[in-house]
Amino acid sequence: MTELADIPADEAEALVVAAGREADWSGNAVALGMLRWAESRVGDDRPRLSGQNGEFGRGFYYAALPRWIPNVDSSVRALGRWRVLANDRVDAELLRPEALAHAEHEALAALRRLVRPGPFLASTDELYLDMRMGRWLGPAYTVASRSRAVLAPFLDDRYLSWVRSVSPTRRRGSRALAAVLHELDAGLALLPLAGGPPPRVLAEGGLTSARATAPRFTRKVVAKARQRVRPISRPPVGAGALAALVQRAWMQRPDALEAAAGSPLVRPEIVLEIARGSRPAGAATVGFLVALEELERLGL
Repeated sequence: MTELADIPADEAEALVVAAGREADWSGNAVALGMLRWAESRVGDDRPRLSGQNGEFGRGFYYAALPRWIPNVDSSVRALGRWRVLANDRVDAELLRPEALAHAEHEALAALRRLVRPGPFLASTDELYLDMRMGRWLGPAYTVASRSRAVLAPFLDDRYLSWVRSVSPTRRRGSRALAAVLHELDAGLALLPLAGGPPPRVLAEGGLTSARATAPRFTRKVVAKARQRVRPISRPPVGAGALAALVQRAWMQRPDALEAAAGSPLVRPEIVLEIARGSRPAGAATVGFLVALEELERLGL
């Protein structure tokens, strides 16, 4: 990441805008720009091996949810407010209150339509596959595949079929995946994971596994609670620095974000503060404004 600081501010902005356009603004332009910059450091067209969707096998949305939780509106709202809408949040003061309220209402309504009937935990797995992978990761793969092959074993139908055959109890906490690793390489399964116990302990389950994973689980719950009470987005690695460079580029142009400031979604005075640099902006907010500026200029 040290070389990132050497990028001129105007080049950083151009990088982010190009990354957003390339993906048809289907994701955060700053995060996409960071990925584009990182991939440019590789310097060749070697295939890209991806571990994305491995989370499908460990119940990405299971944390703190009992197996018997019903698939009802209250469950879906909780999932939306605590997980889906808690990440990558734009500065709430940037948006007009009515626009923010409308967006949250529409997002939760869409989430309710998307969650399939049936056992709630299994429904969240399919939601993760369809939306987080299909609609978020899919466009990123489309862009990446123009320059190199993308190898994604965890999107293979055989993997998906195997995961669906495993009960949520076994999926939770990576127990099933840890058991697979132990079967493939028992020695490797004895090595502790980053921030967690060895896979062998996870695979065995029981009280020993619960004790080993309790501290990490507690830290995650506390962090999520803080995020929900005081909305803070944790940007991808390097995205914060890239966002700061884009904001520095705006500070050098009097007409920066002029089109975005005219959008009915935002408060123009806050946009002006961000453009002038008197108000800090995180990666999610900068990415949103980059997209909004482009789309407003195009009249979309």
